[in-house]
Amino acid sequence: MCKQNFHKANHCIRRLYKKGFDVLSVRLDGRRPRIEIAHQRKCARLGGVWFQRRADGAGVIYRYACLLHGCQIEWEERRFV
Repeated sequence: MCKQNFHKANHCIRRLYKKGFDVLSVRLDGRRPRIEIAHQRKCARLGGVWFQRRADGAGVIYRYACLLHGCQIEWEERRFV
């Protein structure tokens, strides 16, 4: 674990909480921290792009990502068909 990643994640998580987002998980391995948040309508304001799509019996799940304060923020959005 890189100490710099820890500080980036800490800063980003605090900013996300201030904006009303719920953090589900944090991964500090890799080049940049990855933070997963719960999907909410306001996730659209983050300007993410979908990078993964999978289908299940109820619909399609899109996984989105964006960069914020040096961290990769990810969330999933379900679309019913």
